[in-house]
Amino acid sequence: MAAYSLTQEQKIQGLEKLKQVKANLKESRLRTLLSDRAVLVEKGENSQSTIEQSKLKRQIKLIDLEASRLKQRWN
Repeated sequence: MAAYSLTQEQKIQGLEKLKQVKANLKESRLRTLLSDRAVLVEKGENSQSTIEQSKLKRQIKLIDLEASRLKQRWN
């Protein structure tokens, strides 16, 4: 199998494409997390049970933590 080298221009284009894909994946995952969080917040506001509300608050905190980690990791 022959070895092929990339030109400098091809390397730059490849790195730019990787940046775009990485940013798209990050935004997609954040959108999903924020959507899930919004659903939990709404459930918590409509719930009469304090036990249910505390469970939902814990889940919301976990989502917030995941989003924070995601932002740090993907920067």
